[in-house]
Amino acid sequence: MITTTLIQIIALILPVGIFYGATNNRIKTLERDIESLKDVNERLARIEEKLNVLLKFGVKFENS
Repeated sequence: MITTTLIQIIALILPVGIFYGATNNRIKTLERDIESLKDVNERLARIEEKLNVLLKFGVKFENS
């Protein structure tokens, strides 16, 4: 009787633990991906600012 109950409890807890581990791992992977995307966005913003400065300089240079 006790053995059957323990087996049933383990049978219920094991899938929950596996689901938790898989979900936790996926969340960490997504967080790393988001961090890398933030770096790319920051680099693109800096490039855009530099390009705007160059374009403004180019327009002033052509007009003078």
